[in-house]
Amino acid sequence: MTAPNEPTTVLGAPLSPQEREILGLYETTKRLVLDPELPPCAARNLRVSLAALWQVVNDLGLAYEPLYEYGV
Repeated sequence: MTAPNEPTTVLGAPLSPQEREILGLYETTKRLVLDPELPPCAARNLRVSLAALWQVVNDLGLAYEPLYEYGV
């Protein structure tokens, strides 16, 4: 059983240390993509990175969400 504020997979399983790190990268990349002050080259490449990270978190069941608001 996990603590109430502990992140879990979409099915409720606790995260491994590697899964926590991957989910952290995904969340950080999502925040960066929305920064209006990024140069266009950085914004575009971060969107590409976000799409790749989405594949990982989706396959691992860490998160499931559409990324339309991020331009992906």
